[in-house]
Amino acid sequence: MPDFCVAPREAIPHNSDPVPAEHVLLAVEITSKSNAEHDRKKKRWAYAHGPIPRYVLIDQFDDDGPAVTLFSKPKEGVYNQTIRVPFGDPVEIGDPFDLTMDTSRF
Repeated sequence: MPDFCVAPREAIPHNSDPVPAEHVLLAVEITSKSNAEHDRKKKRWAYAHGPIPRYVLIDQFDDDGPAVTLFSKPKEGVYNQTIRVPFGDPVEIGDPFDLTMDTSRF
């Protein structure tokens, strides 16, 4: 279960069931010290196997400095494109979203 996800309204169950992965267009995780490795590895693996087209990882504990990483183009359980930007730089989310994520307040 992601911290945040985007799916078409018609794919959202009317009960407490989760949204089926094949309907999720974007998953977002925000790391904490206790879950950073889980979000970086296990969730990335799970979302790529979904396959969820876009996975955004907001990681203030990244070893190379706080960053936002966009994983996309999943194929056979692996994301084939990764874009990493440090906090403060914008990141383009891409199709089907016409969205630039502003990370300047992170």
